[in-house]
Order: sequence, then structure tokens, then C-alpha cells
Amino acid sequence: MSQRFTPLKRRLLAALCAPLMLVTTGSYANQSETDLGRKLYTGQLPVTAQLRGQDIALPPMASRCVNCHSNAASQASGKTNTATDKLAQNFGPALEAGVLRNRQSRRGGPASSYELGSFCRVLRTGIDPAHILISRNMPVFQINDEQCSALWQFLNQTR
Repeated sequence: MSQRFTPLKRRLLAALCAPLMLVTTGSYANQSETDLGRKLYTGQLPVTAQLRGQDIALPPMASRCVNCHSNAASQASGKTNTATDKLAQNFGPALEAGVLRNRQSRRGGPASSYELGSFCRVLRTGIDPAHILISRNMPVFQINDEQCSALWQFLNQTR
């Protein structure tokens, strides 16, 4: 009877899965919360995402926050990219404390503001704080609580 996984195959599989285990288990012990949030925002640490109603995962480069909300990335990095920032404004609003936390009407709904729980809900389900479905262009993410909290902290730091 042949072995399904030889010792070499087991070691190779373990080596390939180790980075995935780090991301999926939320073990980011040697990173600050805002550093983790920045890495999630820029796509340095990818989060699985898909468009609402579809079962196919988007490529990591297609689901980075910075793709559609890059004006906040420019502010965070201190580098301005006017062309990219104007384009990003057409896809998504600025992701900064003033926009997220101030009560305002969004997508024609009643005034609402984000807090950590509603922010995580919109990322996971596409439903905003006023219980309005956001654009289908915005992916839904398989983001855990630690990742979501880190992203929230990054977006709300001195902005």
C-alpha cells in the first residue's frame, strides 16, 4: 500500500501552509495594530474577498482597499498621487475618521456613522450602518476580528 503523503511531501506542504496559517489564525504578535492595519489596507497582507453574490475569490491585487480609496493611502504615506486619488474618489469615499465617524447621509439613506462593529459588518456583508446595501463593486471580505480592528485603528489614527 503506497503512502499518500511521503515525508518530503509533508514537509513541503507544511512549508507552503505556514504563511497561510499565520494569516488565517490571526497570529500577528510581532506587529503593532496600526502596522497590521496599514498592511491590510495596502494589500501587503491580503484578505480573501469576492464580489457579493459570487463564489469566486478575487485576486489579492484586485481587493486591496487602496485600489479604490487611495486618497487615504496618500495621506497615510505622506505621498500624493493626484491622478490616482481622483480616480479612487470615483469608486469609493475617503476612509478616514472624519468621514467614517461623522453622522452623514450615505447613498441616499438616513444619516449614520461607523463604529468598529458596523465597519466590520460592511466589510463582511456589504451592509452599512443605516442597513443599506453598498455598491456591488465593493468586495466582501473574509476578515477576522483582529484584522478588522487593526484596519479600523489604522484608518482612525490622527486623520
